[in-house]
Amino acid sequence: MLQLTAKFYDQLKKCPYPMEALAEAKRQYLKEGGVLQANPWYWANINYTGINNEVGLKETSNPLPLACVISMTLLGLFFLRRKLTKV
Repeated sequence: MLQLTAKFYDQLKKCPYPMEALAEAKRQYLKEGGVLQANPWYWANINYTGINNEVGLKETSNPLPLACVISMTLLGLFFLRRKLTKV
């Protein structure tokens, strides 16, 4: 279930239409999986319901660089304040 869901969202980034993205994700899942995973019990129950409207997923940004910049700024301000209070 987790693999198929991850594949669905990967496909949704490439193809903005959920029905097509899910179909392609299932094809990839079946292609990459073994005999056990080919059993419909593992993939056939996942369906998309609703209108096949275009879905625009945005790439998530990596918060690590921003966190590093903020941390370094706060650390710099801390040492600057500490230096100024000693004088």
